[in-house]
Amino acid sequence: MNFIKTIYSTGILLLASMADGAHAASDWEAEVRKADAALWQANNTCDLKLFESVVADDVEFYHDYAGATTGKAKFTALTKNALCGYPGEVNRRAAVAGTVRVWPLRVRGRDSAVYGALVEGEHEFFRSENKAPEAHLGRGRFSHLMLLKGKTWKVARIVSYDHRDTEKK
Repeated sequence: MNFIKTIYSTGILLLASMADGAHAASDWEAEVRKADAALWQANNTCDLKLFESVVADDVEFYHDYAGATTGKAKFTALTKNALCGYPGEVNRRAAVAGTVRVWPLRVRGRDSAVYGALVEGEHEFFRSENKAPEAHLGRGRFSHLMLLKGKTWKVARIVSYDHRDTEKK
């Protein structure tokens, strides 16, 4: 009978620890997704203050057509001038539903703490000029390396690639 109690107790403890692990994973993942969404919001609304708050000081941005941009000041200036610098023009970037995945980066041997995450997926690009209906420009892929800086998730590396223009009909 003691053997059965021991097995039962061990099973309950195992289930409880699995539930805690799942809860912890969802907490960090929710925070990563929130920080990533803030980058998209800042990008789409030209909110440069929000933009600067979610990117790391040493951010690196790699684009298959535009090349590399390093550092927060240069990356913010690129966003300000390339996306937000044209009066009457609104650019929007949107994740393709069902394509965004988040992967944890952990330190093994230290409580499996999550120190970073890789966010990857596909995104689409849209533009509206002078309040005209939005035009679909194309689609591409992205990978964001998010790092936990203190208690805040920051976008540290961005790779935007495999861009394809919308096919003309």
